[in-house]
Amino acid sequence: MVPALERGEFLRLDREGLPGCFTFLALTLYIDSLLDDVYAGIGQYREKLDTWLGFGRSFSHLEGVAAMWEHLVGWLDRRVDAGEPFRCIVLPPHGTWTHIGYTRRLSFPARRDVRLVERFLTDHPRSTQRPGDFIANFEATALGPQASWGLKQAYEEFRSAYLTDSRALAGHRFWRFVTGLNGGERLAGPKPAAVEMSFDEDGGRIFVVTVGSVRDKPRTIAPTLGAAMDAVEAAGETSLSPALARGWLLFRRVGHGRWQSALNVDECVGRILLGCRSEIAPRVEALIGHLPSSGSWALLKEPSPVSVIESAVARLGGARRQEDWLVPVSVCDGIQSADLWLGRPAFLPRIVADTSELCIVPAPGNLSGPLTISDDGSLRLQASSPVDGAYVVSPKVAGGRPPPWSRRISFVRDAVPHTAYGGSKDDLLPLRDWTALEEQGLTSHVSGGFEWDEGGCAIGDLLEAVYAGGRTGWDEMDLIEVIRLGVGGAVDPWTTLRSLHDAGYLCPRLRQHWKGRVWTLTPPSLLIVKGRETDIVLAEGALCDRLTDAFRRSAEGGGGAPFRRAAVSVWSPPTIGCAGADPQYLAEKLGWPIAHTKDLAPPIPFAVETTPKRNDRYLVASRWDWEMRRFTVGCHVAEGRVALTRWQHPGGRDHDVYVVESPGHESFHLSRTASIVLAHGLAREAFVRIEDDWLVRVAREGGLPDVAAMRLRVSNLRNAGPVDDTYVYPFCDVDAQWLQAIMAGCIGGVREASAATAAEILALSRRSGARIRPLWIGGKMRINIR
Repeated sequence: MVPALERGEFLRLDREGLPGCFTFLALTLYIDSLLDDVYAGIGQYREKLDTWLGFGRSFSHLEGVAAMWEHLVGWLDRRVDAGEPFRCIVLPPHGTWTHIGYTRRLSFPARRDVRLVERFLTDHPRSTQRPGDFIANFEATALGPQASWGLKQAYEEFRSAYLTDSRALAGHRFWRFVTGLNGGERLAGPKPAAVEMSFDEDGGRIFVVTVGSVRDKPRTIAPTLGAAMDAVEAAGETSLSPALARGWLLFRRVGHGRWQSALNVDECVGRILLGCRSEIAPRVEALIGHLPSSGSWALLKEPSPVSVIESAVARLGGARRQEDWLVPVSVCDGIQSADLWLGRPAFLPRIVADTSELCIVPAPGNLSGPLTISDDGSLRLQASSPVDGAYVVSPKVAGGRPPPWSRRISFVRDAVPHTAYGGSKDDLLPLRDWTALEEQGLTSHVSGGFEWDEGGCAIGDLLEAVYAGGRTGWDEMDLIEVIRLGVGGAVDPWTTLRSLHDAGYLCPRLRQHWKGRVWTLTPPSLLIVKGRETDIVLAEGALCDRLTDAFRRSAEGGGGAPFRRAAVSVWSPPTIGCAGADPQYLAEKLGWPIAHTKDLAPPIPFAVETTPKRNDRYLVASRWDWEMRRFTVGCHVAEGRVALTRWQHPGGRDHDVYVVESPGHESFHLSRTASIVLAHGLAREAFVRIEDDWLVRVAREGGLPDVAAMRLRVSNLRNAGPVDDTYVYPFCDVDAQWLQAIMAGCIGGVREASAATAAEILALSRRSGARIRPLWIGGKMRINIR
């Protein structure tokens, strides 16, 4: 130790990837932090060092300390130049302390700084609530003789940035130090809060309230704007408190179907929405037109130009600007994978700061592509191709001055595979379409074509994002927004969500005590399928690119022929599998279980899911329109015709209930798909039609039950998906008889050779539990569903 401190002689550990001097330098920082009152009468650094070590030496020469700091700088520079993930050290001027100068200046906060600031906060207990007042009061302390050189420098950085109108200082090293000593009170303003509005599958508005930090914010889902603002009020003093006080709030568009609260018109562009308390709604309506009620508040139905809203709010009074607030610099709205940001272009994060004048550069050693920052005010990062590695973002400054802050953001091109799946969402009840399930063997009718298809998939980035952010599941509104970003308006996001469900990528689950669903990733597994020439092993569940690569390499290593077959749509996941490999070998190699086939349906007709819930005190939200083939508001069903109605809980505190009614029949469902299938079966109306080798959805929404989608996927080794304005399933002739058996009357264009025989109809009737009755009509046996 003594040779290192006095002469800079220490064991170099470059071969082990270590600098060798780090421990000694950490010791020198610790020695400088020792309190003067603990070491009474020992105020000089050398005396503290000797007392702590107990060597009985004077330590008059400590040139080795400066030499070790300079060695560490060179070691780090070489690592950065080699592309390793290290940061450089910029040493401060050592001044007249040529031996220990670096240590004395880098040791902030020293123990004496802690005591000094604690005494100041005792005398000024509420000073951190207004940074301007804090600076005025702390000036004498910072300039006094008891403040260390490091404290003086940190304070001057903070003061200079604040006086030049920078407000993104909540994470500044000086302010973190001060507020940490003041009980963690880090923000001079109230808690950040926001209200986001999006739309469900039926076009209804859903409000999400977030309060707290950007990275880990508690969420409240509300059915009306009034309920959302009640949740904001219950959170106490927040950044939305001015909106509560004045009684109105603006919404600006931040996505294809997402709107976010704004306090002032100058935050908005294009068309915006205005909401207000019901008490002042008549006054607002006189200025801009009718505002439909949304709980105890009212909200414009259609967005209006900024100029129109600006004129209206000028008469209502503007929001007071809080000049003395400090804000944190945050990175948000991206997809994280193992504490790294996913580097796919559509899902890059945005920066939350107090300025839009930002610059971003690759960190030393990063050879990935360039990143830019959008100029539309959202501060979202942009790239033309996937990015990897670290970048540094900071505000632009003039005159060569150092920026008041900078942030290092690290990206990963491909999602990091999850080591475990789960969380509280996995405890929620899965939403199933079909109830009659049994274990069956699986057969594929595909012959040949077991090749690795590299093209035909536009959904790759979206699959990577859904996987990366879904370890503990997705709230449905968040998932829909991610899908919107991924498809970019090319297809309907709700239809794309159906394709992910039909592909076995995601599982829907019912939210507890509230309307809506959450979606969890299906853990990867292996499914054994009997093929025409050889057995096939399918990779089931949610796969990222790295898991797909692992499956392919393992299959090749086991002597199999891995294949990747594109779906019927470029906006659906491909099918991944292997022909001729030992499934036990793959299971051991990958650590994936071999899946059981218990979720396949025996040929029992219309064994759809039902629920004991009833629609008492619910309100009619929409009805199935047999002409438009979708749920609509205000349509009427002719007497004697099958009626399908969606009932909604008035407070949004429970799930929608779908009621199917016909003469002699009434059933209640939580599954939208199940209710549509049963209604079409009772009405003898086809909602899918066979066209060549495809099964095309005739209805404007809905689809096959989950078990039928899985059967067709395995039978044809191809996933269903959106094509143009409809939805298409893979299909072959041998599927028709099974589909007719479980959903008679729902399949249009069935070839006569595939129609059910009289003996089969009688057998189905016996197995249906009196659900179907055979009828003799026109010289043929028919099925009547009760």
